[in-house]
Amino acid sequence: MVAVTSVIIALLYKWQTLFSGLIALGAAFIGWRAVRKQISHADLQFATTRQQRFIAERAGLVHVLTQISSYSDDCMSQTSSVLTKLLDRTGQEKRTKVLTGMLPSYEAPALPSDIVPELKVCMEYACDEFSSLIASLLIDLQVQQSRIQSLWRDVKQSEHTIVTRHSFESAFLDAAAIKGHANNLYKYARFQTDEIP
Repeated sequence: MVAVTSVIIALLYKWQTLFSGLIALGAAFIGWRAVRKQISHADLQFATTRQQRFIAERAGLVHVLTQISSYSDDCMSQTSSVLTKLLDRTGQEKRTKVLTGMLPSYEAPALPSDIVPELKVCMEYACDEFSSLIASLLIDLQVQQSRIQSLWRDVKQSEHTIVTRHSFESAFLDAAAIKGHANNLYKYARFQTDEIP
């Protein structure tokens, strides 16, 4: 019996480095599994939070789309009143150019200041496909706003500046395109459909 015990002690002594390494490997594996489980839980929690935040942002999107539609209506109203003034006295023949002094003094409609930040937050939590739609709407809004402000700046600059009917027609069509873009998103924003337009 003493011989067997001394053989076992000799083996343990000889192979102690291997046994220590195997124990360390086992401990590392157990630690790796715990960290992996924690990371998976954090990923799931992040995805859930992101989805809940997007649902909230999606519900608020109706308000933003309504503001965009109102802004577009204001732009179309102003430009259509100018287009009406570009008709001659009989209402039959359209002028292609007019002196700005003949036009009503309007200010370019202002895009509500909270629209862009709200759309950006919505993009942050949305899926890639819907984020692309919102990005496209933002780009169209910024281009349209820049064009209409430039047009009204030209109108206000001098009474003797000549503006063309085409400029106002383009401004009207830009605003109509923005309104169409916003209207296209209403069903999705109102949760009437989950299909992204």
